[in-house]
Amino acid sequence: LVLLKLVTPPLIGLPVWPSRAPEAGIPPLALEWPLAHNPDGALAIEEAVDELEATAPPPWPLELYLACLWLAGSTVYLLTAWLRMRRLGRLLASLPEAKAGVAPLAARLGLSRAPRVLLAPGRIPPMLSAAWGPACIVLPRDLWSRLGPAEREAVLLHELAHLARGDHWVRRLELGVLALYWWCPVAWLACREVRRAEEECCDAWVTWASPESGPAYAGALVE
Repeated sequence: LVLLKLVTPPLIGLPVWPSRAPEAGIPPLALEWPLAHNPDGALAIEEAVDELEATAPPPWPLELYLACLWLAGSTVYLLTAWLRMRRLGRLLASLPEAKAGVAPLAARLGLSRAPRVLLAPGRIPPMLSAAWGPACIVLPRDLWSRLGPAEREAVLLHELAHLARGDHWVRRLELGVLALYWWCPVAWLACREVRRAEEECCDAWVTWASPESGPAYAGALVE
């Protein structure tokens, strides 16, 4: 809800700061009285003001500086995200596919198509990659070799739960929100809390889809 609210129009508009500086506390008569008794002086002042306004450079309001900074930050964020997704796509294309028998588990969660299961080197957590391109599950090769059949099934159910719940669509929403509100700590905090809630929900999906896998799933989480 926080992420959606950040990208929807406001219901009530409130001014953040005044659009112009407050007028100096000088009584109007204090300026009008000497000018009224000296027309030539008033004309000279008006001509000087007109000359200064004609030669002075146009002022840049604070709002314009903030807008330029906002746009620059959004551009850097989107460019960084694009480069990371491009590099991730190249890495996924080079990973070998594992024979994990994921189709029956996907059908148990109501998925019409089973994603590929890829084995990656290094110490990384199991993850679902579905934000851009075909969905696939990425598992660390060393961890996969240490897990038993029941533990493997529990890990796959957790990642399939992310796909069945549509969490990858939330990642796309996060990308758009953070591109606009990269400077706002509330947006980053909301994304972190959303992901934490997603992990708890997927844990609950595992115990719902396979009630007898509780001990095996706990052992897989420890590994």
